Amino acid sequence: MAGKAGTYRLSHRFRLGPGGGLAAARAAPPAPPADPVMTQASPADAVMTAAAAHYAAGRLDAAAEACEALLARRPDHFDARHLLGVARHATGRLDEARAHLLRASELAPENARARYHLGNACLALERFAEAEAAFRCALARDPDLLEARNNLGNALRRQGREMAALDCYRAVLARRPDFAPALYNMGLALAALGEFDAAIDCYRTVLARPPGPGEAARYADVQEALSTALVETGRHELAVEACRRWRGLAPDAWRAEWNEALSLLALGRYAGGWPLYERRWELPEARAARGGDGPPPVPTLAGLEGKRVLVRWEQGRGDVIQFARYLPLLARHAASVTVRVYPELQALLGRMPGVAAAIDDSAPEPAHDVAVALISLPLVFGTTVETVPAQVPYLAAAPGAAARWRARLAAAAA
Repeated sequence: MAGKAGTYRLSHRFRLGPGGGLAAARAAPPAPPADPVMTQASPADAVMTAAAAHYAAGRLDAAAEACEALLARRPDHFDARHLLGVARHATGRLDEARAHLLRASELAPENARARYHLGNACLALERFAEAEAAFRCALARDPDLLEARNNLGNALRRQGREMAALDCYRAVLARRPDFAPALYNMGLALAALGEFDAAIDCYRTVLARPPGPGEAARYADVQEALSTALVETGRHELAVEACRRWRGLAPDAWRAEWNEALSLLALGRYAGGWPLYERRWELPEARAARGGDGPPPVPTLAGLEGKRVLVRWEQGRGDVIQFARYLPLLARHAASVTVRVYPELQALLGRMPGVAAAIDDSAPEPAHDVAVALISLPLVFGTTVETVPAQVPYLAAAPGAAARWRARLAAAAA
């Protein structure tokens, strides 16, 4: 079942990637930062040279092991501590990364890159004020470190300081107008301020240029942000196109299907929209309400014929009232229909034709043959714009209650 937080909204959640700032909200470990670690190792230091070679080749565990071997003999070796922190970040071991990068920053207080990578680790840990401080330290040491200024903007934006973040992104773009991370992050800040048209321009500018090193996989995040902004501005045809390009870049991106569903339904293209709308069960609020259970199966209409059907409410009260129109239609096929619902809606839905009972959502579920989520019923019935149940009114107040309210309102108007 869905939680009680209300109607599910757009999927996009603005998250930071570990490097230049393009979002990377994926389960896989983040890629190594695009910028190299600027080591100061002597060519004679064979262990550190090997560690740096492993890191450059993407052998992150081997790089970390080499650094650890060196640190076992020389705990205050700056380059080993610095590279170990960056490697641990790249493999998702964020607390370790932060600890190593803190120590590296203590060993070389004037090294801007160590502070920058420390800020990245703090961003990934959502320690935004700490990240801000680290980036400011990096920039005090190297004002030309554009990646640090970009990610300072990210730290500010994640603290709700979008206007200050925009100043950072603009300063980066004044130096490098084609710097994709700053363009993308500027779009996120503008979208957070409700400036969706300007945000869309930023995303399209990023997508119009060939991706740089390490950026191609992250263009899916830009397509996600673009699709969200297009949905927000009601440009649903364009949003569908953006979602499909997003799916082309990230075939497992369920959020792309979810956003596409919202636009298809808004366009009245129900045949394509209702199946994709089942992706709502992947939303965090829906996952939490299910307690970790998998998405509920959607029965076929034939599978409901002659069965005791339990309908489980989902989303907000308005959604329950809107989709309750399907209950009498369901009753024409099922042996009985019981609906589990908010307590305050029990009496209203319990009076609907064909509803055997409306029970409190905190009560134990009664015996039933098939369970179905309320907002999956349009999919069960293959609903199109022409076949939306439109027999109105489909809800009725109790006669006694209606009489009492007439009297009460008449007295108030006197």
